[in-house]
Amino acid sequence: MAALSGDVASIIWLQRGEPDPITHAAYLALIEQVVAADDPTAMLYLGDMRHEAGGDEAVDFTRGEVAGHAWQIAACRRGLDCAAGSALMDQFCMAGMCAPSDLEAYIRAEVARRGGDVDQLDAAVDSILALFPTPPRQHRR
Repeated sequence: MAALSGDVASIIWLQRGEPDPITHAAYLALIEQVVAADDPTAMLYLGDMRHEAGGDEAVDFTRGEVAGHAWQIAACRRGLDCAAGSALMDQFCMAGMCAPSDLEAYIRAEVARRGGDVDQLDAAVDSILALFPTPPRQHRR
């Protein structure tokens, strides 16, 4: 019902369960909606979304191995409670990804452990955060 009323997090939640990835153009449209809503939960879900690759170099943070992780870190920095012991980290632990740290530290360690480019991750996070014209809200508890 929330998706029908335009709640962007609900729209993304439903879409990410679809078997086929969305088009790159549709993904860019969702990014615009997420930025307009400034919804950290929607940002977190966007990080898990499957989409077709696009060729637009100007939006490099939508592509590559670290793009999804960048959206998740940006969600934390925009106000999602990602602290150790938060409901989100409890969910990660129930899925078998327990960590004594916050989500950002966990993601950074996993990217490095898998041989990923942490500098690319940082650049993608910075690019995402630059989309938002206002400072982030405080963590929600």
